Amino acid sequence: MWRRSTPTSGVADRRLPSSSASSRARYAAIGGTSPLTARTRGQLAALGAALERRAPGRYRTYYGAKHAAPKIEAAIDEAARDGAAGVIGLVLAPHYSVLSVGEYLGRAAAAAAAAGLPAAFLERYGADPVLVTLLAERVGAAIEALPPTSGGR
Repeated sequence: MWRRSTPTSGVADRRLPSSSASSRARYAAIGGTSPLTARTRGQLAALGAALERRAPGRYRTYYGAKHAAPKIEAAIDEAARDGAAGVIGLVLAPHYSVLSVGEYLGRAAAAAAAAGLPAAFLERYGADPVLVTLLAERVGAAIEALPPTSGGR
């Protein structure tokens, strides 16, 4: 956020918006950085390994983020430099929202078009019966693993 320090000075003030203090406090409470990038990279590695088992040498996975490096566009550019024939995009969030998943996919589509790569995207998969069953089984197993005194059972 850029604000002028006075209405007539013309000097840009690079102070962070007031919400940044609360953001810093939230990050400090979880150890200074979000675990999301590491978890996402772990999911990406597992997806890559599963694809490799099903179709050896056919697919490569790339990581691109919306707000941090490497950005979505950089991941698409890397795929193009690596000789990709196309892009299949998946946002690792099992919900769909135009403002979140939609923005990821829009940016990826624009980057793929600019690189001359055909692109297809998985937009909505959170209600897929296979995923719902898997999550239900894992939640059930986690509840069963709780000690009786924890209030979980």
